[in-house]
Amino acid sequence: MQRELISIPKMLLYALVTVLVYVIQTSVFGAHPLFGYHVDLLPAAVTAAALLDGPVEGAVVGLLAGVLYDVGLVGMDGIYPIYFMLYGLLGGLISRTALAGGFLSMVLMNAFEMLLLGMLRYFVQLMREGASFLLVLHQTVGGTLVACMLCFIVYLPCGASAAHFRGTTGGYKGATPWKINNNCCTGLPRCSSCCCCAQVWQEAVWSTSSLCTDRNISSARRSF
Repeated sequence: MQRELISIPKMLLYALVTVLVYVIQTSVFGAHPLFGYHVDLLPAAVTAAALLDGPVEGAVVGLLAGVLYDVGLVGMDGIYPIYFMLYGLLGGLISRTALAGGFLSMVLMNAFEMLLLGMLRYFVQLMREGASFLLVLHQTVGGTLVACMLCFIVYLPCGASAAHFRGTTGGYKGATPWKINNNCCTGLPRCSSCCCCAQVWQEAVWSTSSLCTDRNISSARRSF
């Protein structure tokens, strides 16, 4: 089973980026809507953490983003922290098997996250207040497009952070995939006595597990 390594400095850096995004969107974009739409970049921070690192980072950043929404009095009675935490968790799990860690994946995940949130907000809160569905849909779609145009503001620092910590901890997220038996194994080659690659390799590197011997690892390297 894959062993998760939690980096406290990386978590703190993600938290700092999330808080800075919140400050920018409430101070700069809050007073100056773009094309008539409110700019909301906090969902992009959740998407970036989930896409670039995984479910743990996505869930932590999602919880923080939801709390910041509630602090700014724009949440829905505690629903935002739960929503963003679950989205970060599920998004991180899905991104490991179905998505590459590139900017296009970031845009697609962010768009889906914001559209889903807009519909949730309408059916939970705004519909009871008599808001027009078409008006809410228009604002949601427009705000989503604007946010996707600007989400590089979040992707660039988060991508640099993820790349830095991958280099110092030997992480696998975003590494070059290897094709083994027509299956995509992310990151590192397998040993000759095991059926998959990255999980067993990390066990051998990060622990004293005997799943892979030095001879098998050397054999795996030569096979590629």
